Amino acid sequence: MEQLEYLRPGNISYARIFVLFWVAVYVIVFVDVYIDWASVSFFYLGFPYVYKPDGMVLAYCAVAVFAIIMPISLKRYSDFFCWMLYFMIFVPSILIVSMQGYE
Repeated sequence: MEQLEYLRPGNISYARIFVLFWVAVYVIVFVDVYIDWASVSFFYLGFPYVYKPDGMVLAYCAVAVFAIIMPISLKRYSDFFCWMLYFMIFVPSILIVSMQGYE
């Protein structure tokens, strides 16, 4: 069986689009859980939801830019830890601060 080829002729990396798709799914689920559950349950701890579209667009762009420069394939252990830091620390910190209304 032939291996799945991620790169096709041209300038578009389909593996990168695949990664961006799953990052977008993660961001959508994270924002939905924060709005529907965390901001309601933990409002008294300082987790309000303040809708500011400019801050959210900037946060989405920052998350997407860093997803573009992350390594696609996991060739070393450091690539795995880089993705774990991205998903567990970077994305939540950027999104939570932008959803709290800070500028």
